[in-house]
Amino acid sequence: MDIFEELLNLFLPSSCIICAATGSSVCSDCLQKFRFAPNKVSRHQVNHLTGFATCEYTPEIAKIIHEYKEGHQTALAKVMTPAMSKALQNFELANTYLVPIPSKRKSFTARGFEPATVLGKALARQVAKDCKFLLPVKQILSFSHLVADQASLGGQDRRINLVGSMVAKLPRDFCDGPRVILVDDIVTTGSTMAEAYRCLTSAGVEVIGFVAFAETLPRNRQNVSEKSV
Repeated sequence: MDIFEELLNLFLPSSCIICAATGSSVCSDCLQKFRFAPNKVSRHQVNHLTGFATCEYTPEIAKIIHEYKEGHQTALAKVMTPAMSKALQNFELANTYLVPIPSKRKSFTARGFEPATVLGKALARQVAKDCKFLLPVKQILSFSHLVADQASLGGQDRRINLVGSMVAKLPRDFCDGPRVILVDDIVTTGSTMAEAYRCLTSAGVEVIGFVAFAETLPRNRQNVSEKSV
């Protein structure tokens, strides 16, 4: 917790979204219960793409993500990024950019912000703090047309729903042979990560992996993807 948050809690005390204790949006006791540690990071394979998730999608984690995305408590990104920063140490970070998974148009209109973009920027700040290393965040992906809500679809339908749905707009300052790591809050079946991979690689971008805060599938599963954004 930084000085600003301490002052804010002094005059406008918040409650832990897990246990309702006063003082912080997620109290220190609840944080200690979460298994955010390097040896707990789960490795996943989505087609040719390797990625990592830092925790399982438990009811408590679901509350954090829900309040972050739907409750507009974007400060909760500080709870997610320390473990995600550790997960990034599995990659070579030189000449690498963080690329957030885009929100669907309907979700962006409802929320007013893109959760993965805010998370990516917070993650970059955490990496700079942990490793003294600057990772640029590039918001270059978007959906080219409306797609159905992923949450209502099965695995095969999720993949069909998203194929060809993303486009990439590469910035002028992208150096030759850019490398990127995809960033999102949750990974479930693999279809959105796979579509982002397809979109970027077809544009000549090397995607070296992804990192997500939470996973919804058992750790012994080989193929995963993330939940609809």
